[in-house]
Amino acid sequence: MHAVATHWLPEITDISYLPWGFGAHYWRVTGGGVTVFVTLDQLEPRHTATTLEAAYAGAAALAAAGLNIVCAPLPARSGQFSVDIGPGALSVTP
Repeated sequence: MHAVATHWLPEITDISYLPWGFGAHYWRVTGGGVTVFVTLDQLEPRHTATTLEAAYAGAAALAAAGLNIVCAPLPARSGQFSVDIGPGALSVTP
């Protein structure tokens, strides 16, 4: 979870793997008084880094426009909503 600490949550105190869904991997990560939901999406063949980032940016735009049913991802320190870590891309939601 070094990438999560580097890009979103520097003070990680707890990580729990969540064996839910398919096509991605999920963790609950806590640190600094907050808990976030981390997703590792496989990029191929379902997504590319570009299409995944566009999907997350679209969700963030909908939430920013006031659509309350959207749980938008948190931007990384770079401003992007996903971070490519080689075998896939990480994203974080509250």
